[in-house]
Amino acid sequence: MTFSDSIFINAMTITLLPLGILRAPFAWIWSSLHRLKLESALRLVEPVVRRRILDRQQESSVQPQVDAIEWTIELSNSVAKENTPRQIALQLLHNLWAGSAAPGGLVTQMIFIVLHEPKYLQPLLEEAETAIAKHGWSDKALNNMPLLDSYIRETNRVYPTGSVTCARTVMVKPFQFHDGLSIPVGSRVAIPGMAIQQDPDNFQNPLQFDGFRFARLSALDEEKSSRGMAHDDDHSWGAATISTTNLAFGYGKHACPGRFYAVRKAKLIFSKFLMEYDIKWANPVSTMPPRLSINAQFAPNQGQRICIRKKTL
Repeated sequence: MTFSDSIFINAMTITLLPLGILRAPFAWIWSSLHRLKLESALRLVEPVVRRRILDRQQESSVQPQVDAIEWTIELSNSVAKENTPRQIALQLLHNLWAGSAAPGGLVTQMIFIVLHEPKYLQPLLEEAETAIAKHGWSDKALNNMPLLDSYIRETNRVYPTGSVTCARTVMVKPFQFHDGLSIPVGSRVAIPGMAIQQDPDNFQNPLQFDGFRFARLSALDEEKSSRGMAHDDDHSWGAATISTTNLAFGYGKHACPGRFYAVRKAKLIFSKFLMEYDIKWANPVSTMPPRLSINAQFAPNQGQRICIRKKTL
């Protein structure tokens, strides 16, 4: 966590300050402590990577593990400069941060919501128990949780991780749009994701959290399909689906490639949490805990406490 926090603090400091041409030298000096934390993290990860590479080279009889370490090693084989223990370890740390920060915040916000609006607890719990009983802890089970999928998408709609998305900076030369509009070098542009997702032209009661909103829309599409009527794509309401009104993971060819993993991870953690633990606010709460806001980015309330107890059989 120290390493992950260090990434966030360094990035926000370097990007927020109006440093101009001094940004690069300042970033190098400012990041000195972060680099020490990075080396400390590498000392933990790199030896594991070395052992895995050695096992592969010796054609060990041990069955290869199905995990991110093996996947990263396999992908690095095609690029010589990436095929070193250090570079593989760096890639793993990068993906560990990318795959933990946003999904962790999402699950935390989902827990806050279900505590604030307990009407969602029982339907989500029953759906998870039914899916797991039928398919076990598997991808098929996660695909059979439409209410939870809807709940995740609605969480991202009402409580996104940022008010803007697809942020870009014009580099090297001015950028010209198809209509002739030219943006000068140094300009920063972004899509107002939260405003779009909460626009009354796009959703009814857009400021109200409706956890099963997208499950109903998906069911309506299925009904239209059964009647031979025109409708949107069957998966257009999925939590990991990118659309002009679902911008939680960006848009276009640069949309987050890890969104499918993030949604499955959130489903897995949240459903297991509901099935195995009792939860409640540590102290009485009447409104949703206010989120932390930094430079158009949001994180769940850092001071809100909850009580967690393992369920007894």
